[in-house]
Order: sequence, then structure tokens, then C-alpha cells
Amino acid sequence: MDDDERARVSLGSLVTSLGFSTCAFASARECLSSDFESLSCIISDIQMPDVNGLQLARMLRSRPNCPPIILITAFPRPNLMKQAAAAGAAFFVEKPLSPGILLDILSALSIKKGA
Repeated sequence: MDDDERARVSLGSLVTSLGFSTCAFASARECLSSDFESLSCIISDIQMPDVNGLQLARMLRSRPNCPPIILITAFPRPNLMKQAAAAGAAFFVEKPLSPGILLDILSALSIKKGA
């Protein structure tokens, strides 16, 4: 999930190229109003208007059956990794995501291809 359409399409293409199914959301509110419990994981940018990625992670973690959350950012700041972990993120990664790193993360989360 990313409010920047180019970044969202690019991430979706990367995930698809690695053999995984995707569902892209333009905002946290769009994700929250979906059937997100059926997703294998959620990848979200931290810098988003309205509800940012940290807030989204906190909201999602408070719900039952929440999939693992991967937070990404192009603007890493001191303590952001700690904030991401405290918000419930399984992983925190700096943009741009390399295919190898993303594949390692999805494998560590036991996300199955096609899922």
C-alpha cells in the first residue's frame, strides 16, 4: 500500500514478478475497509496522508487474524525501526526494496507463492 501511484504499481509489479498474488490499496482507509484478514501479509509505506503506516499497523494489530505487516520507507529516521516494531510490524525496510530482500522477508514470513 502506497499513496504514490507509481510506487504502488512498482511494488505490486515486484511482488507479482516474485510469484505472489497482490492487492494494491491507495490508502490505509481503503485497506481497513477491505477484507484484509484474507491477505497473507500487508506491505505499507510509512509516509502516507491521513493515516500513516505506523498508525495503520497499530490499528491492524488490534484486530484478530491480522496478517504480518511489513513497513517500508524512503525516509528512515532515527528510532523509526523501534517505532515500527512497537506498532506491530514484522519487518521494517528502507526503499527501494530489492527483489532479493523482499523475497527473503516473504520467505521468513512463510508466505506461499500465489498467495
